[in-house]
Amino acid sequence: MPARQPANTDPVLSNPAKELPAAAGKSSTQVHSSKSREDTANIRLSIDATSPEIRDIISSAISRVSSAATPRKVLLVLDNPDFLLAANPDVSSIDLLDVLTSLRLEDGVSSALVTCAADAPLLQAPDSGARTPLEESHAAFVTSLAHQASMVMSLRQLDTGWAADVTGVLRISAGGESTIDQRELEEKEVLYHVQGDGNVRVFERGGGG
Repeated sequence: MPARQPANTDPVLSNPAKELPAAAGKSSTQVHSSKSREDTANIRLSIDATSPEIRDIISSAISRVSSAATPRKVLLVLDNPDFLLAANPDVSSIDLLDVLTSLRLEDGVSSALVTCAADAPLLQAPDSGARTPLEESHAAFVTSLAHQASMVMSLRQLDTGWAADVTGVLRISAGGESTIDQRELEEKEVLYHVQGDGNVRVFERGGGG
């Protein structure tokens, strides 16, 4: 679990992109294979990459990892792909969902982990009833993703505000396409605290931080 305090973030389905190219005008994408591990590929995409470019680059990385000297199942990790909806007007929620669906069906991919922002202002209709195109696109993407997921893990801040011994609330629930046996998935809501050393403690309500 990351040691940063989230702003109502919903990890739903992650490639940890440590940094994004600074120049939005460059459409090049790069695949970097870890020097220490041949079974890991880190990908950096320019923010103006098109949906086909995104799919082709990640698909190529999946093929490289799954066809390594020691073939193995691939865990696809996509960190905040919803950022592309705000950064690139040419990428729609439907385009992004199509890309994710295609990648999840790639040979060798055993499962996928996707994190995305689920802040209330992006998902809930404003009091005025009018939504911006970005709000509509983001809400459609996150909602559809949750319906397609096997499991949804959400992080949010306390409804009562800041607390010294509690960072926020962690909730685990079945997704819309869950095939997990209910005996194996216990839907529950617990508290968590990111400590000063970066470790995270998870505990039941009333259990103390």
